[in-house]
Amino acid sequence: MAVAVEADVAGRRLAVGWVLAMLTGALVGTPGCTASGGGEPGAAGDGGDGGATDGGANGDGGQGAPELVISSGDRVLVYTGHGGMAPQGSGKARFDTADARFQALGYNTHYRDVLPDDLAIYRLVLLVAPGSSQPVPFTDDEVARLEAARAVGSRLAILGDPSMCGAPEVDALLAALGVDSRFTGDGADENQVIVATDLGTQQPVAGLASLYLRDPCAIDPAAGAAMVRDDLGRTLATIELPADGGEVVVLGDLEVLDDGSIDEADNARFADNLARLE
Repeated sequence: MAVAVEADVAGRRLAVGWVLAMLTGALVGTPGCTASGGGEPGAAGDGGDGGATDGGANGDGGQGAPELVISSGDRVLVYTGHGGMAPQGSGKARFDTADARFQALGYNTHYRDVLPDDLAIYRLVLLVAPGSSQPVPFTDDEVARLEAARAVGSRLAILGDPSMCGAPEVDALLAALGVDSRFTGDGADENQVIVATDLGTQQPVAGLASLYLRDPCAIDPAAGAAMVRDDLGRTLATIELPADGGEVVVLGDLEVLDDGSIDEADNARFADNLARLE
């Protein structure tokens, strides 16, 4: 009888031990237990180390270089408002030859002394010596129109003249457009001719050997923006891409493009390149 009891007790202990072993294995050894219960911080539900939630990764976007946009417009605007220079009898500020070259490229030229409401139709906007006859600041609305055109790929070009080198309204316009280059207020002697051969590699001067300028304004260039320099190292033209969209050119001499000088040096090819936007 005693032997039977002891055997029964031993059997029960063995069964209990087996059950406990099974329970322990289920709680400790089963891979899904920790995940389904919330598990370790930063495990299945973490994702904090991935790029999508990293503040410096996908959400960044603003730290890269601006993207150049090429306008689909088929017109060029020659703008003489805001105290700009009207065509002179000598051929200064007269752009008939440049106009013909633009048309040969397929671009019609519009002449305006009031800034159009829609500038996005223009691939190239030439601001002819604003402030040369009288100071007329650009309003916030006018700057917004210029910036809207630039944002869709229009190229803006401010053409200088000794009569407006360093004009505060031009500096204000450049600042409003996000352009860091500035006219210095200085320039070459009156009627001094400069044939500049120190040209950059930017698209408007790519492949050119020289530009012919007459008493140009000097420019204080933004870093990497210098496009044309004279033998003294003075910057006479710059190009910048202040934000996604089109570029802004600051040219120290409007006569590079006018009828009086466009046939000199590589000026005509420079005019073509300005409108091509390649």
